Amino acid sequence: MLFLLPAAVLHSHMQITGDVAEIQDFDSFISMRFLQNASVDGEDFHLCGDCIEIILDSNRRPGEDAANLSAVREIHATINASFEQKSHSGKADRISIYPAKKILILDGNGEITDSEEGTVRGEKLIFDSANRQIIADGSAKKRSVISIDGDAAKKSSNRFHGPEKLNGHREK
Repeated sequence: MLFLLPAAVLHSHMQITGDVAEIQDFDSFISMRFLQNASVDGEDFHLCGDCIEIILDSNRRPGEDAANLSAVREIHATINASFEQKSHSGKADRISIYPAKKILILDGNGEITDSEEGTVRGEKLIFDSANRQIIADGSAKKRSVISIDGDAAKKSSNRFHGPEKLNGHREK
């Protein structure tokens, strides 16, 4: 099953596919669930998983039949969830996207790879794509890991000049 959402709803074109689609209409939002081979493709974004749910805001008065869709509020992918976006890619048990805030949250075995900076792994990763920041949260059983690869390691080492610092104080 294929759905196309208009650019006015998304601020860009998005195509959503899945073998099975379920749509539920609530008063203030509409839930669209795509199961089995589900994917979302935008101009510069690809998301896939065995289940994808898209929450759309609905600007309508109680009792009106036709929905006036205003924006994608959230997108959730679960089971074999992965994404690709410009120079980033990632995977996790669950990926939640909040387009208005430009935030991605990867829950459960999260991993984000930046082609320039390296890879971050953790139980929960919060990726602020607008500011290119990642917050990694570990757990008691599994610590967060940051791997800096190749050219990224050279860039990172060039950020420090002069004597090394320890806890904000210069070593003597």
